[in-house]
Amino acid sequence: MKIYCIAEESPQEYGYNLTYDKRVADVDWDEPDLQMGTVWDEQVVKQFLGLPDDAIVYRTLADVNDLNESLVEEEDENEGGYDWSELQMSRSYPPPIVITRKLDDLVVINDGNHRARFWREIGKEYIPAWCYDEKITEWAKQNKVSNPDETD
Repeated sequence: MKIYCIAEESPQEYGYNLTYDKRVADVDWDEPDLQMGTVWDEQVVKQFLGLPDDAIVYRTLADVNDLNESLVEEEDENEGGYDWSELQMSRSYPPPIVITRKLDDLVVINDGNHRARFWREIGKEYIPAWCYDEKITEWAKQNKVSNPDETD
């Protein structure tokens, strides 16, 4: 999984601003999750995933090729697959997805698998996401590095 850093609320890759790139799915970082009714932020993601305070969670862009298709249901209650009309007809953008980057670099979708599938089907290459990074969290623990957002 390639790591994209977030600078001034905009995903950046080597100084190139991907925010307005047509390859990136449109999301609203301030839009509440459909089921929880809560806006995702670092603390909400940690609580949702049952993580300790020292877990590393950050905003990123997930490459759709890194997302395991087997994690998205093939069929839903709607005959013929998932009903995309809610996403297609919405006047606002949906919230970002939530993913976990495992120690072996496997990327697991924790929330937003239907949105991820929808964006893949319409040709988006990158999906804005909140990412819990097991690999960086483990490295930080081994090297006794505290979360850079925490202040003493």
